Amino acid sequence: MTALAALGAVLVLLVGLSGLWNSAARDWQFRSAAAGVTDVVR
Repeated sequence: MTALAALGAVLVLLVGLSGLWNSAARDWQFRSAAAGVTDVVR
């Protein structure tokens, strides 16, 4: 049971980290796109 619990904890951690990474990457893409738009406007 403890091995199964550890596996579940690792899975939850991986999913959480991947979600954090995805939101950070999306934020960075949005910022670079916004910077490109402001460059075009200027």
